[in-house]
Amino acid sequence: MMNARVRLTELCLIGALALTHAPSTAAADGASKPRGNSYAYLSDGGSITMSGDSKDIARARSFKQGSGPLLWFREGGQEYIVRDPDTLAQLEAAWKPARALDVEESKLDRQHDGLERQHDQLDSKRDQLESRREALSDRESELAERASEDSVSAATRAEIAKQRRELQRQQQALTGEVRALEAPMKELRGQMEVIQRQLDALRPKQKLASQAEDVEVRAVFRRAIAAGKATPAR
Repeated sequence: MMNARVRLTELCLIGALALTHAPSTAAADGASKPRGNSYAYLSDGGSITMSGDSKDIARARSFKQGSGPLLWFREGGQEYIVRDPDTLAQLEAAWKPARALDVEESKLDRQHDGLERQHDQLDSKRDQLESRREALSDRESELAERASEDSVSAATRAEIAKQRRELQRQQQALTGEVRALEAPMKELRGQMEVIQRQLDALRPKQKLASQAEDVEVRAVFRRAIAAGKATPAR
């Protein structure tokens, strides 16, 4: 995806969740973003949306109480914990636009992959037909060479001629099958190109949504601190 984000579950520390949008650039080793901007949101469902590294997830988990959601973040060198539903709802709302774009991208990717598989299957079939046609052509050439030998009798030449005609008929039939594949393969390529253009048009939107999201997420954190809804972590 356009946004380099990390999505985690309780069972998988590094893995993308199909419908869970993880805001903000992050890497498992924490190298891509300073730890001063780290945060981890532990949802009711067990998924984790984070920016930082696995140490930050472990730190957030140390404050978990029961099954309720929890936000841990670091701001100005201080760690904070948020359990306030309104603040967490604001956070979810900040992630929603980019999540929707990610879902759209995933849908387009699946469609493109499905069309590509169909195209590959037809391409493989075409290769098989071409291989069979070449084998028949080689056999027909061998028979033609044999028929040209002086030692071959008239009866044998007649039989060879018959076999060659049959081989040529089979080659023509295979040629027809190969040509019949051209139209559906072209149609599939056209559909894939349309989807690729949609994906290309989507990526600038994802970039803008990601930038706006990062700004809003940090604003949510600052508002929570100012309103006393973010508790300093001890």
